[in-house]
Amino acid sequence: MYKNLAAAFVAACCISSVFSQTLAPSATPLKIGFVYVAPVLDAGWVHQHDEARKVVEAALGDQVKTTYVENVAEGADAERVIRDLAQQGHQLIFTPSFGYMEPTLKVAKDFPNVKFESITGYKTQANVAVANARYYEGRYLAGIAAGRLASSAGYVAGFAIPEVIQGINAFTLGMRSVNPQATVKVVWLGAWFDPPREREAAMTLFNQGVDVMAFHTGSTAVMSAAQERGKLAIAYHSDMRRVAPDAQVLWLSSVGAVAINPALYDKLSYDPARDLAAVSLVVRNVEVLVVPANAPYNTGAEFVAAAKRGGKNRVIHCAALA
Repeated sequence: MYKNLAAAFVAACCISSVFSQTLAPSATPLKIGFVYVAPVLDAGWVHQHDEARKVVEAALGDQVKTTYVENVAEGADAERVIRDLAQQGHQLIFTPSFGYMEPTLKVAKDFPNVKFESITGYKTQANVAVANARYYEGRYLAGIAAGRLASSAGYVAGFAIPEVIQGINAFTLGMRSVNPQATVKVVWLGAWFDPPREREAAMTLFNQGVDVMAFHTGSTAVMSAAQERGKLAIAYHSDMRRVAPDAQVLWLSSVGAVAINPALYDKLSYDPARDLAAVSLVVRNVEVLVVPANAPYNTGAEFVAAAKRGGKNRVIHCAALA
């Protein structure tokens, strides 16, 4: 349910940035292409985008026809695949990886009648729009949770692009807001998806004494490593309890949803007066906050009130997701 929820909001955000009105019925469906930087698995960045693709199909039916190409490397391979989709008659192409930005712009110049959506990119042109999210806000909240549980954290990161650096900084600031002496050690992979190296990086950090792990890569390898070592980890993009039922502290979705492991409520030591003030400040721009159904205080009412003070309009209580 969490994954479908996240996918639905991703789809809604992406579609709204491209279309200003509902698609009119047509005998010819709109062809939409998706280019993925990693394989389609059952969790992670690509998984969430593919769930969004499915939501588009379900919502628009025979008005659209979608296609995806998975495991496409950034750079020359991306340009070739994006160009091929345009040549095949796709009228809207989503390119959800930062390294797809320049290839997207290059192809778009040759296909002025095709619309492109560059996810996490920042450069636009007449037929290229961009979409992103304030991931760092969820990262800050994750850092608060991590800081309540540990004084040292590890962070496995793909590339030093803006959103990754923002996430590391926000996570560190969140930790230090509740644990001023907290430290965060970072390992850069130079890849978005490389499960063996992701696992190796996590194990290296655990060997260096970190107690909780965060990551910005494309697989569940870091979560599996934490489960194996009896440590804790913050899941990203998807709920990863399937591979790390004991290790997962919480998970952050691509639209900023936060779901907390109920087993850790006591260790997290929530204080409504303190924590809800932080929530009001930090999450005012996060799309969705998933609130625990059985938190040790009246979370439903208090979180909603705090979020509204921060200007938030979509708060979901876990009881509604059962």
